Amino acid sequence: MGKKETRRRLSERVAQELDVPLDAMTLLPRIECIGDRELTVEGHRGILEYGETCIRLSGGSIVLNIQGQGLELTGMTPTRARVSGAIKKLCFERA
Repeated sequence: MGKKETRRRLSERVAQELDVPLDAMTLLPRIECIGDRELTVEGHRGILEYGETCIRLSGGSIVLNIQGQGLELTGMTPTRARVSGAIKKLCFERA
């Protein structure tokens, strides 16, 4: 097990023991879905791919792969992205 994996597991354990939300202790993005129509990602690190059927966002150690139809970024700040459309699939890829 490498240093990054050890650090990630320690952060997760500390968050659990202190009853603190995991996103507050790690660099992982927070994802909120409203049905299959809207998805908000807090803590993203940039757009990797943007199209009507696929949007990929960097989440640091993971990549969020959002697939569907009529996808569009309907709100964006340096740390928050909102995706709207017919969301069919959300996949997590290890970076």
